[in-house]
Amino acid sequence: MTDYFAYGANMVREAMAQRCPGARVIGPALLPRHRFAIIRGGHGTVLRHQGGCVHGVLWQLGRGAVASLDRYEEVEAGLYRRERRIVWHEGKPRPALIYVAAATAPGVPRAAYIAAIAAAARAWGFPADYVASLVTIASTSAGVRPAARSARNVSARSRLA
Repeated sequence: MTDYFAYGANMVREAMAQRCPGARVIGPALLPRHRFAIIRGGHGTVLRHQGGCVHGVLWQLGRGAVASLDRYEEVEAGLYRRERRIVWHEGKPRPALIYVAAATAPGVPRAAYIAAIAAAARAWGFPADYVASLVTIASTSAGVRPAARSARNVSARSRLA
């Protein structure tokens, strides 16, 4: 079994059910010291950012799910790469698989993509200011605006405890 942190399209339950049947939701999680950004091609990624925090969903993946996600994330083509990062779930650190874009040149967000991510963030109960920061990305030309920093985001780790 592999823990996987989704911060973009894979936060959508229906999408994960199609890509990785049998994936089990662990719950909301946080990736501290990062921010969400849009890269060339309109895809999302996370970038290291002191003081930032990315909200996402922690999934437990079964057999074959990593290979399925590798195909979806176009790992072999070089779009994304698999990494391990520490995320926080229920106030505790957990190592998790995460997909990070190989190239980080800023891009223009696709409205439908951002709308799906924002809807998933709302459905998971993420803070309103974080959801608002995702919506704001859709209106920026470069899509690299950092997620909102607030006392609510900064203290989110303790909130999940």
